[in-house]
Amino acid sequence: STVLDIQSIVKDIQSIVNSAVYVLCASMEMTGMSGQVYTLIQDKRHKSVNIGLILASFGTFVLSAVFTGLAGSGAGGPGIFLSTPANITEQFEVFITPADFAFSILTLIYLWLALSLVIFIITIFILNKRGRVYLKPAIASPLVTTTLSINFILNLAWVFIWDRSSRQPSLLILSSACLFLIAATSILATVCLARNITHNAQQIVKGSDMFWWGIVYRIILNGLATYT
Repeated sequence: STVLDIQSIVKDIQSIVNSAVYVLCASMEMTGMSGQVYTLIQDKRHKSVNIGLILASFGTFVLSAVFTGLAGSGAGGPGIFLSTPANITEQFEVFITPADFAFSILTLIYLWLALSLVIFIITIFILNKRGRVYLKPAIASPLVTTTLSINFILNLAWVFIWDRSSRQPSLLILSSACLFLIAATSILATVCLARNITHNAQQIVKGSDMFWWGIVYRIILNGLATYT
């Protein structure tokens, strides 16, 4: 009878465990968490590709901003630049040209971008409940940072192409093509960043440990859209 009692207890335990597993699986399916296991263990590992691309986007931005500033102020000539954007604009006069003060917004936009990229770098060193902030979730994904780097390189190239077009008007076609690619990569980076935020919306909702980061990411998105 003792053996029967033990077998009965084992069966009861198995039944309780099976019921608990069934309830857990059902609740995971209802919340859209099926197929994923969430733990409180932090994943502190880094991804060198993500870090390298974040740093590359910041480096290319700095180069682009520095040379754009030198070209616009005329401080880079004649050793670096042959002319200034204002002189070239007068050389190739068009019917519609924005007023000079309209370009002052570029300073705000570049500061917005600079702060955004610095924040991406800061996320490399911060941890949340799941791991590294730049990876959990990966808002500044390799696609976003790669596209931004290409955009800043194109912007840098355009500064020199536009400058040289004052002596070689044939470069105007290349300059126009470069501007088109700058616009295209800006739009692509903005779309990818918005997609990443939307895809990870459940991790940055109000009440989560990433809520305030979600607000920061949306501010960064607006800055990138303004730049675009």
